[in-house]
Amino acid sequence: MKAQMARLVISVVSMAVAIVIFMAASSGWVSVLVPALVVSIGFAVGHAVFQRLADLETRRGDLEERVRNQHL
Repeated sequence: MKAQMARLVISVVSMAVAIVIFMAASSGWVSVLVPALVVSIGFAVGHAVFQRLADLETRRGDLEERVRNQHL
């Protein structure tokens, strides 16, 4: 549960930072690319933290959940 919570917190914080950057930036492509980069890095860091903190059973359960509940 600690690994899932860490992944969630990192993802939410990266999205919040991206929203702040998007609102503060006023120049064309920068206001789109930088937040997208921040969110992508946040998701990658969240996944790496999840892999480090989660035990084998938690990883297996997460994979089964993603396979069973695929988004259309």
